[in-house]
Amino acid sequence: LIERWDGQAWSVVPAPHTTTYGELNSVQASGPNNVWAAGQEYANSSTYPLLERWNGTEWSMLPVAKPYANVSRYELQSVAALSPYDVWVVGYNLDGPLGYYVQHWNGRQWRTESEASGENRQLPAIAAYRNKVWVVGGTTEGGGPQRTLVERYTSYCTSPDKP
Repeated sequence: LIERWDGQAWSVVPAPHTTTYGELNSVQASGPNNVWAAGQEYANSSTYPLLERWNGTEWSMLPVAKPYANVSRYELQSVAALSPYDVWVVGYNLDGPLGYYVQHWNGRQWRTESEASGENRQLPAIAAYRNKVWVVGGTTEGGGPQRTLVERYTSYCTSPDKP
């Protein structure tokens, strides 16, 4: 279900047709004609990323690149959109040990900017402003209690800065 506020009331907006069950976890807009929603859909005992974009008239589904070559179940947790040509997502690998990945869309293709397969990190939120991107969550790496984790990326990097 996708709803839109027009300044006075909420209304249901038709979503792209999916043949499976799905859910959206995050929505981000950089303007009235550039709204992105991220989540996952479920089919055939697998989980796949679900990414949709509102262009001001209608929603459309967009493909997301596989973060790892040998992954068959993965999902999106959050999206940060600066423009139609500058979109960031954070998601999880659900095969084997939980691992996260951060990907960037440049308007033509996806690029995996960071991945951490097998590390016990949960990074459910992403935010972006200009050429800076932050991913936040927690980690229990090395055992012990959960600790806060913040990672910051700069444009076109391949690994996070640790503030």
